[in-house]
Amino acid sequence: MMRTARYWLGAILLASVLIWPGRATANAEFAALAGSGPVLARDTVVVDGPLVRLGDLFHNAGANAGKAVAHAPSPGHSARFDARWLYRVASAHGLDWRPATIHAHVTVARDSIVIGRDDVEAAILEALAEHGVDSRAAAVQFSNRTMRFHLPTDADPELMVEDLSYDARRGRVHAVVAVDSAGQAAQRIRVHGQVEIMSEVPVLARNLRAGEVISARDVRWITQPRRSLQADAVLAAEDLVGMTARRGVRAGAPVMASDVRQPVVVGKGDLVTIVLQTSHMLLTARGRALQDGARGSAIRVSNAQSNQVVEAVVVGPGQVAVRPVTEYRLR
Repeated sequence: MMRTARYWLGAILLASVLIWPGRATANAEFAALAGSGPVLARDTVVVDGPLVRLGDLFHNAGANAGKAVAHAPSPGHSARFDARWLYRVASAHGLDWRPATIHAHVTVARDSIVIGRDDVEAAILEALAEHGVDSRAAAVQFSNRTMRFHLPTDADPELMVEDLSYDARRGRVHAVVAVDSAGQAAQRIRVHGQVEIMSEVPVLARNLRAGEVISARDVRWITQPRRSLQADAVLAAEDLVGMTARRGVRAGAPVMASDVRQPVVVGKGDLVTIVLQTSHMLLTARGRALQDGARGSAIRVSNAQSNQVVEAVVVGPGQVAVRPVTEYRLR
């Protein structure tokens, strides 16, 4: 957010004292754009240089539109020029303008190159590589509330890390970050942060109800600190796609292995075919499932004729298999 400094009546008036080499060309360019018509004060204007010109403040400023009348605010900041100051500037340059109210004003913002939190993080991680930190899998959580440099739009900034201190055991980092640019005094801030090793984690893109099957479109990825992940968190998308939710699962959060299971292909109470197969024979019988079962899971099944209960493996919808070693009579 830009900080605003108020320019009052005593602001430096440069109209009669500030003339730069080559300004005649600039004046001509402004005059060509000035147009004709009533002189109107602008509401808000953005400048990218160190000076505010008459044409920045007024529409139809005429031949003097390119004339510098004030210093611009610092890069990334704004200044407010009040009604009395504007009236004096307009009068000094022969402009027919009066403020409609004493509250009239023009806000001038200075454009800037912004070096922000992401740039600082990248510089810190690059410096931490010398301390054995894998910058590709790490992130820094800064405790600084604000972390932003504003530089002139024509600057060629260099970001430097000074006085770096890193506690590998605790993951704490402290440093001074400086931004240097030719012709500008270096800006410095001290930063403090926690280095986190990050992991890519598959999560659900929507909330799922119990029994819903997870498709590839239901999965998206997030980056999360590795230390915050529970031991049974699912880390591979293939371990989610095709599974069903055991219970309601919330979107956007890591999924636990206990939250999902293979789709149920045999439901509790379903009639099933019990198969006993060896290299010499194939026997079948009718039974009833006493548990839900996914493909490949073992469930208890009751023989429909003898009521004997055995453990069988679900091989498909409506079909279970018992091992030849099972002492079980199919008839």
